[in-house]
Amino acid sequence: MIRRNFLRNFIVFIFAFIMGYKIKKEGGILVLEQVTSTLDNNETRLTDELMNLKKQSVDTANKVAVLSNVEINVLNYKAEKNNWVDAINFAISVAQQSIKKNCKPTLRFPLHPNGYRVTKTITIPNNINVIMDSPIVYAGKKGSVALIIGNPTDKIANSEVKLKLQAVREMTSDWKSESDIGILLINTNSSNIEVIQTKGFTIGCRFLGLGQGFSYNSVKLGTFYNCKVQCELTNIGFKGKPGWCNDNNFFGGRLSNASDIYRNMSRYGVRITSLDGSYKNNNNNVFWKTCFELQSPKGLGLEALPILIEHGNQNSFLKARDEGNTIFFARILNDSTENEFNVGYSASNNINIDDQSDYPASVATNSRTSVLEKANKLIFSSGNLIDKICNFDTTRKNIAGIMLCSSSNSSYSVAQSEISSDGDYITLSPTRAIGIRVNTNKTKRFVLKRDVLDSNSGRPAIRCYDSEMNILTGEKPSYVKGTITRRPSYWNDAFGGIYIQGSDKPGDFYFEVHQSVQFIDVLCQGGTLKSFSVFTLDNETATAFNPDAGHWGDKNLAIMPPTNGKGIKGKKIYNYNPIPGGYEGWICVEDGEPGTWKGFGLIEN
Repeated sequence: MIRRNFLRNFIVFIFAFIMGYKIKKEGGILVLEQVTSTLDNNETRLTDELMNLKKQSVDTANKVAVLSNVEINVLNYKAEKNNWVDAINFAISVAQQSIKKNCKPTLRFPLHPNGYRVTKTITIPNNINVIMDSPIVYAGKKGSVALIIGNPTDKIANSEVKLKLQAVREMTSDWKSESDIGILLINTNSSNIEVIQTKGFTIGCRFLGLGQGFSYNSVKLGTFYNCKVQCELTNIGFKGKPGWCNDNNFFGGRLSNASDIYRNMSRYGVRITSLDGSYKNNNNNVFWKTCFELQSPKGLGLEALPILIEHGNQNSFLKARDEGNTIFFARILNDSTENEFNVGYSASNNINIDDQSDYPASVATNSRTSVLEKANKLIFSSGNLIDKICNFDTTRKNIAGIMLCSSSNSSYSVAQSEISSDGDYITLSPTRAIGIRVNTNKTKRFVLKRDVLDSNSGRPAIRCYDSEMNILTGEKPSYVKGTITRRPSYWNDAFGGIYIQGSDKPGDFYFEVHQSVQFIDVLCQGGTLKSFSVFTLDNETATAFNPDAGHWGDKNLAIMPPTNGKGIKGKKIYNYNPIPGGYEGWICVEDGEPGTWKGFGLIEN
């Protein structure tokens, strides 16, 4: 009976709950009583509570956010008279109060027409991600910073944040105050940073270690435009502790100026320095494929210098673009050392660095000339030509150990006219060439280096032979190829057929010969030169020789003692036409012009 009553009562309770009845007990009997619905009252109460929560959310501007990765939208707050200072600062305060142990809120600046105009510096403290899809537009006083990221008083650096930043000056700076800065990042470590743009400031973006480090960051550079110093890596001491800027990777970036911007002032791409000299070893920062297009100013002593390193060691700039700048790509000062510069593209064949440092061990390379820099296996050096030249007779000259050629034929000889000597140089007419023969059986890639007078450099030229010493002529196949800036042309009517540089131009000449080429004559045609050398890039070496030297080797030759030119005591000239009763050669016994010469090595009758 008890069990049956329990089951009956349980079923009644379930029914009452589902149907909305109220259960009453009258005299031991369960009574069901229908209850008046309170749904309308409950909906009203719920709506009121939701409205109250919404009002609280708006009033506190998300201050009670408890979720991780909270995002605060700057557009949720209204600008006052086209000035976003108060709205942005309020959004920053909301973001600050949302910071928790495992929560770094994101302050977002969504796309907005004409950006976010401000008249005062915007400072965003540590541990806040910042995403700017439109820029801060600074319209404040001169000599101020538009945007500061980081708090110098924090003992712990701003770490592991994501920053997408951009700042534009409403009116371009006059470049006079270096306190006029677009973006200042302080003590940031191990973060993902993207600088979309910075325009019109004295210093576009400053990466600063202030009593701590700015280190281990990945920084993507965008458009840096119309700034005196586009990008600066620097440090300053704080409370007795040094700052540093080390081990950052910088990717891309176009650092440029308008063609008409302050043409009476110097300008700089990247500057690595120390503001107070407390730490002079900013090191191991690497810039990858940054473009420097600074626009050269007009005026004596003015410069457009892509890189200035005042205090920095072992920093690298790789595959950079050097265009529209002045002569030097980089300058290194003070005790800065061991920095590396590599240009991927340049309108010039050379990359020049001005290393004024105490330890000048920085290096520079250029992709355009990298093949020349790899030519380090010497196969021939002429030595100083002025020491090897002598009068062969009254009109012709001989150069010890060197092959002499005339454009009128394919032959070579021990003496030629239209060659002169003066001071430290010898000069060849355009119809004359000097050189050396090289066996190319195992090596095919070479570099000819000439020490020439730039104003009369002459041209490199190559004459090719097969294994039977037949001259190889024609353009198909091209038996000699060079670089795009020094492409050899084929001349069939000079020196028996040669491949020659297209114009008189100093500098090293790289060339590669066809597989069928077994010998070459490496020639210096025309010009004024001191010496020349031949290098190979291949693993094998090659034999260089003078085919006309015979048993004479590197001896000076003549058919008579000199009657003009400079004679140096002790110099010997060997008789090219020895006869019985004559001399083996002549020796200078007294300096002068031509000096005093006496025969030596009397030959028996």
